[in-house]
Amino acid sequence: MARRRTVPRLSRNFIARCQLFLCMVVILQTYCACNAFPTIRLRGGRHPAEGNVEVFRDGHWGSVCDDEWSLEDGAVACRQLGHKRVTAVFGHSAFGRVPGRSSASRVACSGHEQTLQDCSATWNGASRRCNKNRLAGVQCLPKKAKRQARGGELAGVSLKLQPGNLLKIVQSNRAPVQMSCKVDPSVWEAQHKTRFTVFDVSFELNNRRLQSTLWLTVQRWPMPVSHDPVCENIQNCAPSAAVRWRSSLNATSGSYTCVVHTPFGILRNTIQLQFLAPFKGKPKFYPSVPETSLTVRRGEPFTLPCQGYGGERLSATLHYLKLNKWYMAITNTSSATTKFASNGYLSVDNSYAIESVQPEHSLHYMCELQNEFGTVERHYQLQVEVPAT
Repeated sequence: MARRRTVPRLSRNFIARCQLFLCMVVILQTYCACNAFPTIRLRGGRHPAEGNVEVFRDGHWGSVCDDEWSLEDGAVACRQLGHKRVTAVFGHSAFGRVPGRSSASRVACSGHEQTLQDCSATWNGASRRCNKNRLAGVQCLPKKAKRQARGGELAGVSLKLQPGNLLKIVQSNRAPVQMSCKVDPSVWEAQHKTRFTVFDVSFELNNRRLQSTLWLTVQRWPMPVSHDPVCENIQNCAPSAAVRWRSSLNATSGSYTCVVHTPFGILRNTIQLQFLAPFKGKPKFYPSVPETSLTVRRGEPFTLPCQGYGGERLSATLHYLKLNKWYMAITNTSSATTKFASNGYLSVDNSYAIESVQPEHSLHYMCELQNEFGTVERHYQLQVEVPAT
């Protein structure tokens, strides 16, 4: 009778040791992958998320030239660095002149690549150098940006809103609507003796970041080089944002929040956009337009006022009387500026500026306002005072 062959059993201790070994191998591979030698870095910035872009290739670090450097290229660079998104890209060595080798020029990314090395580019040899004034830079929004500032860290930093916290308009099909937000860190910089850092400035409506559309233009400064002339020096770029509708009919009422990301936290301020009832009746004059007469010294600069507000089809014309005949002070009526006034209604200004008032300007003037409801006139006499010699 054949003897049964037995397979030796592995001890539980041996199996546990093998499992532990395999786990250590996996952990070591993950650690090495996460801590691999970096192939991109930023230099010259005021914080780790901005600076001139440098890439590691062929055994050395080299700069990236700013020719054809665009917002899509910056998006890939920020992604490779591990940041949340790109906020602006720069050229002309905005973060300082760094002479030395260059690794790439004419970078052309689609914006979806994982690294700059995946993009189409001209990879330069060791002898090729960028002009020290033509280095590409980028500013990113860090993924782990602080959500709340500690007490006192943002004291001295203010947000200036234009036209203020409340914007009232009447929906029409003529005048554009604009609001802006500008960061003013002058007090903070005076206290800390250094420049204040801003990652990003944007407008939000109902917690959604506004983006440019056919009828809406969203601008930011510093602007990306792909949309605006290159910001030659990062310190001269005022961090601000503006929203502009081509027509008030395209605007949406609500609370628009200016959001500013900084290393210390997030600043917020709100502009409330409200719609007023349409203007009914003939246009009205501003108090700057006199009702009788006014006196001006000879040789002084002066502006003959012709301003008013109200209505949809609003226009203003300034006339003067000479030899019993009326003439237009400004023959080009399209030079009148039309915009929304602080009271929310459409306003028009067709004033006439005089560099040096002379006796021949002593005439009878008439400001005429017209809208869809009718026409109003206001007459005044300009008297020139000749100083005694």
